[in-house]
Amino acid sequence: MATPEVESETEDQQPDLSYLTVKQEFKDRNTSNQRPSKIAVFLKWVITLIFAGIFLASLVVNKLTLFGLVNGLKAEKDATVLNYQAYCMCFVLLLTPNILSLLRSLWNITGWGHLPWPNKKRVGLIALSAALESVGLFIVLFKTLTSGSTIAGVSAMQFGFIIPIIFYTIKGNRVFRPLSFLSIIIMLAGSGLIIFIYIKESRSEAWALVGVVVVFLSMFPYLNNKIFKMEKPTAPNHRQDTQSGSINHDGSDSSEPLMQGSSSTISYHTFHSSSSSNMTGIKNVTPDGNNTPPDNASAWKVVLISAFFKIVMIISAIFILFAMKKMNFQDAWDLGWNWSTSDKTCRLVIAHIAASLVAYVTAVFACRTCIDRGAFLMPLLLSSPVVYILLVLSRSCKWLETFLDQPSMFCANSVNVEYSVWAMVCATLSIWLVYGRLFWCLKRQVLLKETQLFWYPTYNSVMLEQWMFLNKKSNIEQEKYNNDASRRNDEKTRVYICTTMYRESRKEMQQLLDSIQKISQVTSAKICFESHIFLDGAVRENKMTEFALQLIGLLNDALHINDVLEGTKTWTPYGLKLSWRLPGPNKMIFCIHLKDSTKVKKKKRWSQIMYMSYILDFLSKQHVDRYGNQFDTNNFILTTDADVQFTPESVEALLDLMLRDTSVGAVCARTYPLGSGPVVWYQKFEYAVGHWFQKAAEHVLGSVLCAPGCFSVYRCSALRKILPKYASSVERAFDFLIKDMGEDRWLCTLMVQNGWRIEYCAASENGTYCPEEFEEFYKQRRRWIASTLANSLSLITNWNLIRNSNHRISYLFCLYQIILLVSTFIGPSTVIVIVAGGLAYAWDINIVISVVLQVFVCVIYAGICLFRNEKWQMQSGKLITFLYAVVMAAVFVGLLERIAKEIIGITSDIGEIVTTTTVKPTIPPGVISSHFPVSFVTLYLGIMCAIFLITTLLHPYDFTCLLNGFTYLLCLPSGYFVLNIYSIVNITDSSWGTREEKKHNSVKPQWTWYKNLLKVMKQVLCCFDRNKTSEDSGLVTPDDSGEESDSDIVPEDFDSDKEDTDNEEQKNSDEDSENKQKPPNVEKWLPKGMKKYARVFIKNGFENTYFLGMLTETDLKRLGIKKLAHRINLYQKIRDIPKFTIPVAVPKDPNSWLHSLGLEMYKPNFQRNNIKSAQDMEALKSFTKNDIKEELGIRKAGKMYLSLRWTFTGIL
Repeated sequence: MATPEVESETEDQQPDLSYLTVKQEFKDRNTSNQRPSKIAVFLKWVITLIFAGIFLASLVVNKLTLFGLVNGLKAEKDATVLNYQAYCMCFVLLLTPNILSLLRSLWNITGWGHLPWPNKKRVGLIALSAALESVGLFIVLFKTLTSGSTIAGVSAMQFGFIIPIIFYTIKGNRVFRPLSFLSIIIMLAGSGLIIFIYIKESRSEAWALVGVVVVFLSMFPYLNNKIFKMEKPTAPNHRQDTQSGSINHDGSDSSEPLMQGSSSTISYHTFHSSSSSNMTGIKNVTPDGNNTPPDNASAWKVVLISAFFKIVMIISAIFILFAMKKMNFQDAWDLGWNWSTSDKTCRLVIAHIAASLVAYVTAVFACRTCIDRGAFLMPLLLSSPVVYILLVLSRSCKWLETFLDQPSMFCANSVNVEYSVWAMVCATLSIWLVYGRLFWCLKRQVLLKETQLFWYPTYNSVMLEQWMFLNKKSNIEQEKYNNDASRRNDEKTRVYICTTMYRESRKEMQQLLDSIQKISQVTSAKICFESHIFLDGAVRENKMTEFALQLIGLLNDALHINDVLEGTKTWTPYGLKLSWRLPGPNKMIFCIHLKDSTKVKKKKRWSQIMYMSYILDFLSKQHVDRYGNQFDTNNFILTTDADVQFTPESVEALLDLMLRDTSVGAVCARTYPLGSGPVVWYQKFEYAVGHWFQKAAEHVLGSVLCAPGCFSVYRCSALRKILPKYASSVERAFDFLIKDMGEDRWLCTLMVQNGWRIEYCAASENGTYCPEEFEEFYKQRRRWIASTLANSLSLITNWNLIRNSNHRISYLFCLYQIILLVSTFIGPSTVIVIVAGGLAYAWDINIVISVVLQVFVCVIYAGICLFRNEKWQMQSGKLITFLYAVVMAAVFVGLLERIAKEIIGITSDIGEIVTTTTVKPTIPPGVISSHFPVSFVTLYLGIMCAIFLITTLLHPYDFTCLLNGFTYLLCLPSGYFVLNIYSIVNITDSSWGTREEKKHNSVKPQWTWYKNLLKVMKQVLCCFDRNKTSEDSGLVTPDDSGEESDSDIVPEDFDSDKEDTDNEEQKNSDEDSENKQKPPNVEKWLPKGMKKYARVFIKNGFENTYFLGMLTETDLKRLGIKKLAHRINLYQKIRDIPKFTIPVAVPKDPNSWLHSLGLEMYKPNFQRNNIKSAQDMEALKSFTKNDIKEELGIRKAGKMYLSLRWTFTGIL
């Protein structure tokens, strides 16, 4: 396929806006197609109803048990025991929420002591709020609720709502002002009725209603807003960020575009670091655009101070109350804490505390999952009316008196019940008009944290319902934050899909392009997508390689680009850029950047640096916000591998986390390995466990440390600050491990060092092909293990400095990383101990013997890795893996047998005949106790199985991954013992491991002894005679030299992807290539005195100098030319021979193609394999060396090499 001749792109070309009329049509159709299924809607309703019932029941139980405890406070003074117990239990109710808050806040701020504490003014406000709440709750609990009847107390708790209702009427929407004024009038009427009831029931104690007002003042929204006030950040200096973030250190103007549409006007800077870089170490950097919501350690410090003040004030109030009641403190301590679960008061306390906790947890879940309208708001509005109905109705109230063991005064008094009913109706209606409308119209986001949902992430068990209403944040309190967030949301989000590609197969490229095609069909008014593919080694000498042509050949089928020639072509200093507008509602830009390895550095890290600089220094400057500033906060780079599979829903899930919090620098997704075979099965379970536990743990404890480049989203403003450091070259040995062995891990380490948080999104899924062969898997993990160890060491050794710039790196997070690092180092020894212990437990094998044997295997394999080549290492690794798999299978079977015996409780063998005599089963040795006849091993395995089973139930779509756990168990010693040894010994290996180009030798090394022995045996045994086999198979095996020749000199590790065979070294064939002068015969070409070597050349298929120029001096030695002077002379003469090239063109037919290559003698073999047309020759691209040898009968080394080159590079 020839290079597409297309027109160059001009700078003045205006974007095509004709697609805007089509956009609305696609949007309507897409919107209808994206409606949730009926099953999803049904399940959401069911879950909402379930949690609404749980929340409502918890609120009702909380109120009823509270009034049951209050009735104990109304006991006569001579009943000192009951009176003291009631007082002490009420103190427990007051202290329990604050003690839990104190412990939670200490946990959440551990390691973040360097963050600033609230200033004196805010501490004073916190103390004022805590004092008002503590004093108010004391008055409510010990005076307000004890002064009147039970139904009067239910109405009295609503008395204070008049204060926030007036506040929301003033601050709320003017459209609803008439309803708000109406609610004030109704609430005033209800409050008047409540005052009237209390005056009528107890004129001297009506002042106790002040306690309710004091509690509401402590939870006043205005006061909370002052305490948790968020400082407005200064606008980021984008010009300064751009200059500091550029990787150009030559003193040139950083505003100059990195890449232009025309090579004549381009000013391109190579990716080299300089000592003048302003980012040589860890900096104390605040993330760009960091309008941090109150979900941080500072909010928990406010909670800590508040809980401390409340505990101190409550304890102080206890002594004051005892002094006022003239109660003996010693008697109260001795009698009040004499509890028993048989006492009704103790059961009420337990039920009250449990109901309060369940109610708060359910409320948090409902708000986080955005089912708060049905599962949070409605139960709150209905809880007080439900309690009131239960107390007013005589039958239900009598049942409650019996169930709660309460006196007759618990039920409603017929004298004041009518006034109480009207007071409750007025209060409920007023609350519905204000809070019902306020929370119903609340702006919602999924999976917000507690500190984003509530002012204080805690609860108040005495006035739980009222606390929920006032503690829940609304749009009015967050107006400032929402305005800043809306300003960011008004900016159009731009997502650049950047893919690094090297030598992927056709199937892998097709999978990526299919995913991009799905993105191109997405309609969104606020998100703009662009796709850029960077292909390494794709161009040389202005000619495309086979992989570039293969990628372009897929555009029609995958992306529906009908005419590839309609795109634009731009020659750039790095190679070639091809771009198209994809069909679809958004006309998404799709670009392929073909890199020339002779002009820019290759490998993945340098491709990443290239597209990051291209986007930050060029593309992002083309788009500014409405103020004329470059705005990177809503610009993102979606990094993908060339074989990844993803959906628009997965991209949306990643962007959702990025847009809600500007302190997040990157988000990674759940990766599913694709492929088949035992190695893939092992990786499927390993990936599942890694995401279930490690990624989730890092996300919760601090920050994810690796966002894989296969599918992750990065914020442009975060990359701008770390790009100069990321683009630095390797200067030390340790830099090599960090930078070149795991570029994704190092990029994330730099982001964490500079204050950014990396999150994990389990809702976003992607699939990528993983290594299917043992060798490729070991080589890949050799890089990963070295990089992980190096970056972990760097993080732990510098954690003090990192904590100064990133408050998410706490002591607990560092301790977790230290545990992981230590576990990696002791992995081999742990495997030895586990296997030895398993053999001893299951089969009674001596532990010392098994340990000594495993240590011996360890030493032997380490020696092989040190002194033998890679082939020896892999073969011995496979052997050890197989042996360990057999051992692990035996251990597994033995453990199952022992566990079965323990469960059954007998010591006889499974096959033993059961006699008629009843024998008392004996207790197996090693069990925990006679009442629990299970050993610690069985208990441990049971707990582990339960953990994995529960985790799988929480991830039902990953259930199939659990089935691969048996493969993982068998290969566990290989992954933690053999692989670690291989990685550490080969730590200096700089090869990539996957899709690695292999150095080509046209001469194969000498065969090993067992292959030579096999060759002799085949010649001795007639059944393996090669001539006979060749004749029987019907293959034509030409023998130009009169004797059979092997392909001994064809390299066994021949790689069809070798860079030297790229199409840039090949010339397009002319139609008259057959008429060209044939090269001279090798015998004529040899100088005098060396004619004797003609037989050697001809035997190996080098009849002429057609492709003799590929031989090296080493190849000549392996051919059998032993004299050094002869080899040097011949090599000098060979260097003058031009290298053999194969034309890049589609052949007319196999016959003409073979004739042009000098392989016409193999035409019968091609016809026998039904290869008779150019279309049939497409199948040859999948032929290996052995296929060519066995199917086509091409055995001579020279012709074998020619056919391999022809197979993989000639047919396109």
